[in-house]
Amino acid sequence: HLIDIGLTTPSSYLSIVLDDNICGADNAPWTTYTTYTTYTTTKNCDIQKDKSKSQSCNTAVVVNVPSPLGNTPHGYKYACECKIP
Repeated sequence: HLIDIGLTTPSSYLSIVLDDNICGADNAPWTTYTTYTTYTTTKNCDIQKDKSKSQSCNTAVVVNVPSPLGNTPHGYKYACECKIP
């Protein structure tokens, strides 16, 4: 559906959604979030241990990503007109 209106990437969709143009009341719902956990790895993160050994730790980071479309989109923004599918 988004490809049909010339939007092929999430960034091109967001650039239109976040545009300053007022486009009626049917704006994309930003109340839904997808939460996932990723891990960052740091080296030598415990300086109290033997420094001759390379230490590595995994730190869990929770990331919330806006999901304006979700599984069932209920209102999103075209370039100059808002429609509800």
